[in-house]
Amino acid sequence: MQEFDFAVIADVQYADKEAEGSRYYRQSMAKLLQCAEELNKVEPAFVVQVGDLIDGSDNSLKDLQNVNAVLAQMKAPVYHVTGNHDFEGLSRSEFMAYTGMQDPYYTFSYAGWRFVFLDTMDLAVQGGWDKSSENYRKGMIMLEETADAGEEFAREWNGGIGAEQVAWLREVLGRAKREGEKVVVFGHIPVYPAGDKHNLWNSRQIVDVLEAPGNVAAYICGHNHAGSYGENNGVHYMTMPAMVDGESQNSYAIVHVSSDKLVITGRGAVPSREIAVDKPYGHL
Repeated sequence: MQEFDFAVIADVQYADKEAEGSRYYRQSMAKLLQCAEELNKVEPAFVVQVGDLIDGSDNSLKDLQNVNAVLAQMKAPVYHVTGNHDFEGLSRSEFMAYTGMQDPYYTFSYAGWRFVFLDTMDLAVQGGWDKSSENYRKGMIMLEETADAGEEFAREWNGGIGAEQVAWLREVLGRAKREGEKVVVFGHIPVYPAGDKHNLWNSRQIVDVLEAPGNVAAYICGHNHAGSYGENNGVHYMTMPAMVDGESQNSYAIVHVSSDKLVITGRGAVPSREIAVDKPYGHL
């Protein structure tokens, strides 16, 4: 199997405004430039941006254009997922158009691996949906049901994945298993560990879907700026620390893929680790 690298960036959350707490919005531009310079030397096969590219404000469009200008300097193709802050000041269609996203969730294969990109703002009140849309309406219902159940993650800045996307995910993972592909899944919102306040509203359902076929190596996301890591039933759940946090410390990762492991080399706040993936199915 061909070995290759890919890179992951989370929560750039750039905005031309003053810092608030641990979030240094303007400094994200310099960090992203530093990241681009290194990645152009490493030459990964592709780069994944797992949501909250901008912080969202009255200047969202200008902020997004400025960040896109930096991303355009990267030699490798950049793939996006949607985050809650991406839609503060921009509609869903505007954000997707300016980032070149054809679909809110999608997949592709590379060197015997399957990469899956989820839209965790599919059902959401902060997902860029018009309030008259079904996605917004169903998002409100899911949020209310989650709150009624007393879940810690019943918060407006989280979201859910709808039935159509869940069915699509099951089909993609099943097809990958039949074709002997190992899988890495990306999203913005975490699904693990259970009960965390940053989690997807239907996180337990998605965990079941990810773990059922036995060929998913990892789920990589952002949203929880502190980051986290855990393994459950063979799936490795990695939440990337946010690039926006900290005045000077950067945050991104380069992942080396081989037939039996993922070697994650973290930069700044991201820990380095190895994930064994030597078994094609079952517990990885």
